[in-house]
Amino acid sequence: MAVATVTLDGNQKVAVSPSLGAKVLSAQLRGEAMVGCTQEELVALLSNLDRHHYTQFVGITTDTEARLRGGKKNPLTGLRKVSHYTGRFRQWADAVNAQLKRDGIDQPDYQPAPPPGKEYVGDSPLMVGNTANTRGTYYLAVIPVRNGSPNVRYYHNGLEYLDQSRAREEEYRAPNAGAKQERYGADKPLAFRTPKVENIVSISLGGFDFNVS
Repeated sequence: MAVATVTLDGNQKVAVSPSLGAKVLSAQLRGEAMVGCTQEELVALLSNLDRHHYTQFVGITTDTEARLRGGKKNPLTGLRKVSHYTGRFRQWADAVNAQLKRDGIDQPDYQPAPPPGKEYVGDSPLMVGNTANTRGTYYLAVIPVRNGSPNVRYYHNGLEYLDQSRAREEEYRAPNAGAKQERYGADKPLAFRTPKVENIVSISLGGFDFNVS
């Protein structure tokens, strides 16, 4: 399969599809950071990132249908939830390995396991579902920055909903809802965010803003 190479953050080369490589080159020639891409091009890019060595921050925006109290009877049926947050792929492993080294382990190699029901695609931060209902669905494993609650805005009928507080109140929240957690020590929770790639509408990565359409 033909591939192209793009340089992220000035020094990390990553294989991408030829079509995305051409779009990145065009943006560079125009002096712009914004690059349009398809979902397939984004999957190919993410699958070639190395989650063990890519240490830069990434910004992710997702667009999902809000789950509402009362289901379809709720008058806000069709409410869209647009969430933006910042995270990284590796910094938790670095922090744990540093602590293990302080604890006397010479060459620690802690790597957080993927959440249940998902498996990594090679060494990338991309995951794929491995259950009957999720097989073939791609996810991105992101560890949000500390205090990394997403910035959320709600939209209805294509327009930003005027009463954001009411929208938050109408959203259904399951008991104990939250990111999957894995623990290293009782006081060190690891919270993954695992957005479906199909819900990602933009991702800031390596000095570029990839807008998905």
